[in-house]
This record gives sequence, C-alpha cells and structure tokens, in this order.
Amino acid sequence: NGLIWFGTNNGISCFDAYQFRNFSSNYRHPDFFMSNKVLDMDADSTNIWLVTQKGLECFDQVTLKTVPVQDTLLQKAVLKSVLIMKDGRILTGGTTGLFIYDPATDLNTILYTSDKEKHPIENIRDLYKDRYGNIWIGTWGKGLYQILNGSTQVRKVRIPALDDSLIMTSFAEGKDGNMYIGTWGSGIIRLSNFSSNDMEVSF
Repeated sequence: NGLIWFGTNNGISCFDAYQFRNFSSNYRHPDFFMSNKVLDMDADSTNIWLVTQKGLECFDQVTLKTVPVQDTLLQKAVLKSVLIMKDGRILTGGTTGLFIYDPATDLNTILYTSDKEKHPIENIRDLYKDRYGNIWIGTWGKGLYQILNGSTQVRKVRIPALDDSLIMTSFAEGKDGNMYIGTWGSGIIRLSNFSSNDMEVSF
C-alpha cells in the first residue's frame, strides 16, 4: 500500500511519503503494546507481526489495533525475530528456541528448543527467507541453520570455513546472487552458491 513501517524503541512508526505517524503505549493507551521496544517485524497484506521485548503481537493495518499473543511459552522465550511463512503461520526465534504460531487456531508449537538433543538450536538472532523459499536461521554463537522450502525440518549448515562461534545478526541477498551475513565483531560474510550444497565462504 506504499507505506513504510519502522520498529523502534518506542513502538512503531508509519511513513506515507509525507509524514510520520507513531503508535505506542502511553498514558492514554497504556496497553496498546505489551512493550514499546520492537525488536523485529514482518508484514502481510493486512497485519504487521511484531516481536517486542515481552513477546509476539499483531498490529492490524486497517483497524490500527493490536492483539497480543497470550502464550506463556512465547512470552518467556525472549524472542528476537519473526517471519511470516507462506502458509500464513508465524515463525519466531529467540533465546530458547524456534516456534511456530498459527493465527487461525491460536496454537503455538515448539519446533526446536535448547532442550531437544537432536537439534539443540537456541540463541536465535535472525530469520530470513531467501528467493528460493528457504529459511535461514542465524544464532548468537550456536551455528547457522536452514529450513528448506517445503519442509519443517531444521538442518544445520555445515561449512568448514564458517565458525559456529560466529555471532550472526542479519542476512541479505545481493544482486550478484550471493548471500551476505552480518556478524557482531567479524564483519560481513559472503556465501557464494548458497542455493546448493557447495557453498563457498569469503570474509
């Protein structure tokens, strides 16, 4: 619809090419957000899904109202990232693991958590969907993971040159066809041929 939305430490802001409009909890609307500190967000045609300091929330772009997801597990998960999946379910990642929330049924499912021995995935910092529909999962010193398009299984991306101790903060695809990973303290990492099993790493 031509609007640009920003997540901030004081709610969300909307820019319509002429002016900003801000939405936050305040003395008039103390329960507008569970927390004004927005850590990540993703949008579909109607809603903006937000990860705030206190959990997952849904902001309706039409009614301009918010609905918090009242799920104790998500509120305790210390969420850091959110991604809308192609089937409409909401993928969230945080300190304690990876979760899928279904808005249609209001049910939250644990996908992978730190207490699952097979995939002890935790400390998730960013979720990103690439042009092929694959989901990338970057962690704070716990490795790089993927969910391949059409699957709900998480696989660890094992690249000899990529250290599991790297702190991954963001992903971006370049027009050159490469994947770029932003890190904390280790610069930007480039993955060539990232759609295949023969990915090459350069720093």
